[in-house]
Amino acid sequence: MINPTQRAGPIRMMGMASGMDTDFIIQQTLRMHQMRIDTQLRQRTLLQWRQDTHTGIRDQIAGFRNNFLSNLGVNSMINRNAFNTNKATASGKNADAVTVRALPGTSTNNIRIGNIDQLARGARAVTNDTVANSNKTNLNMTSGIGALFGGAGGSLSFSANAADVKNVDGENVKVLQTVATAGWDAHTTSTSSFKTSDGVTVTLTRDASTPGAYSFTAVKDDEILHTGIFTLSPDGETKITLGTEPDSAEVTLTKNAEGKISFGTTALDFVKEREVAATDGSMVKLTQSEDGTIRHNGNTMTFYGETSINVNGKDVRLTSNMNISQMVNAVNNSGAGVRMSYEQLNGRFTIESTAIGADARLDLTDSASQAFFAAIGFGPQIPTDNNGTPTGLASMMLQGKDAIVHINGDRITTNSNSFNFGGVAITLNRETQDAGTGAVGNTNENTIMVNLSRDVTDAMARIKDFVNAYNSIIARIEGLVKDRKAPNEVSYKPLTDEEKRGMSDKQIEEWETIAKKGILRNDQGLQDLARNLRAQLFEEVSAAGMKPFEIGLTTGNFFGGTGGQIVIDEEKLRAALEADPDKVADIFSSTEGNRGLLWRMNSILGDYVSGSQPHAIRNLESSIRRTNEQIEKMQNRMYAEEDRLYRQFAAMETALSRMQSQGDWFNSMLGGLQKK
Repeated sequence: MINPTQRAGPIRMMGMASGMDTDFIIQQTLRMHQMRIDTQLRQRTLLQWRQDTHTGIRDQIAGFRNNFLSNLGVNSMINRNAFNTNKATASGKNADAVTVRALPGTSTNNIRIGNIDQLARGARAVTNDTVANSNKTNLNMTSGIGALFGGAGGSLSFSANAADVKNVDGENVKVLQTVATAGWDAHTTSTSSFKTSDGVTVTLTRDASTPGAYSFTAVKDDEILHTGIFTLSPDGETKITLGTEPDSAEVTLTKNAEGKISFGTTALDFVKEREVAATDGSMVKLTQSEDGTIRHNGNTMTFYGETSINVNGKDVRLTSNMNISQMVNAVNNSGAGVRMSYEQLNGRFTIESTAIGADARLDLTDSASQAFFAAIGFGPQIPTDNNGTPTGLASMMLQGKDAIVHINGDRITTNSNSFNFGGVAITLNRETQDAGTGAVGNTNENTIMVNLSRDVTDAMARIKDFVNAYNSIIARIEGLVKDRKAPNEVSYKPLTDEEKRGMSDKQIEEWETIAKKGILRNDQGLQDLARNLRAQLFEEVSAAGMKPFEIGLTTGNFFGGTGGQIVIDEEKLRAALEADPDKVADIFSSTEGNRGLLWRMNSILGDYVSGSQPHAIRNLESSIRRTNEQIEKMQNRMYAEEDRLYRQFAAMETALSRMQSQGDWFNSMLGGLQKK
């Protein structure tokens, strides 16, 4: 029951004239109002419980789909490999030289891997001398590339004086070129401006023909007040007139021993201005201060040299203000299909094609780039065999290598270190020797034996994990739609805040556990979901020509409340996996015809969480909103009735008090007459 003292209202007290407990009487009078409000509050709580339950089911279904019914899920069952019962095991002294994995449909024929003569690799060049020599020591990734070329430019020629500048919009980047710091005096004028306290802007300009001479212009409100010429006085103070009679005024300029001028506490900075062309043809305005600093829009410009190198036919822009890390990134991000790196410990650069195999190329032959490659230690590269023995002429056009391996007596060449052979995925990890050809009958102890077998353990475990997660959802749904209160629990309703005040947390929890029973009983959306999912176990998968229940996936006791849950006949499922794992994979994850069980379940779950359930949640939200509006109206009516009653009782108390006063007066008068 709402405590009226919790809001602003009349002062409550015992009736002084009547002696009645007005608070108690009014609260009892309002009891019916409060009971109707409590009914609405309980109804709102029920709606919120239903909404929260629906949200919990939605989140559980989303987690299940992401985990088991998505290609990216940790326990994805959509991928046919989940039902692969084939197992490949490598044995022998060189077993670590390969990684093997049996593919679905693998036969039981074993494989013999002999010598791994050569791993596939990309075209690769390594600096033939360390860059960390006597004049390039202690280099790291943050070192400027100028250190690689013996100083500013060194043996690498950069175009002089370029800089990056952002446009006014702060997005596009322009490159300023051929901006020479020399010649500013010939092309620009050096000026400085200041403003007086009365709003006059004074602009001073150096006279290039007369050292120490300046011209000035005084402007206020776009009106030129005065122009003139002056020379700084030897004593360090010079007065200039800003206007004409009778409104003329003077300001004092001061120069220090270095000849710099100041106005009051403001040091005047004489700035030169110049417009230069950017790479996109636009003109960019630059300023140069007395200290030689060049700025654009107040930002200091850093000028640098620029050049371009060519790798695999792709131009790479380099600037003299880059560090080694930026240079390496520029090469790697150029689209040339190469990976460049720098090893600080040994001071060597490496460039390697990202593609591998004999068709991979690394072209460093561009004549204009030779200065760059020579400067950082890349000389002509001489191809070598596996033992490091030179095999050809020195060149800057390099070629990758194919992998060469002997399997079952055959010499196999492949452009990748990972390939499939006889239904087995094989990855070559290192080269081996003295293992022979791997021919049948070869008893060389260095030969790698790949033994194939069938093991359903992993597939069974994955199917069980899927079924357990699925059954937890169905159990929750079936429990909710069948849940109901016992006859002695019907009176358990949601508690109001007033009722909770007299209970412990444990008592509240126990009460609400019973009160929540049956909140989604016979929910049509949940019933349809469970029924549609259950039906899929009895529908044939066209690709397999079988129904899921035929491989041991049946349903629970419909009348026992577990009718929608999956029950695994382990003996039957194990036999199906051992006999034909591909058919089991079809039943679960085929994409042909009417698709496999998992695809159909995923579609049903997706339709529910994007269709009927959001509709139910929206209806609940609308009901909660209407209930809140109804509660507010009922509370406002009760408060109005409460105030009316207090006013009536106050008026009654006033009338009684007046009557008592009159009675006392009459009694006093009668008492006086009797004495006479």
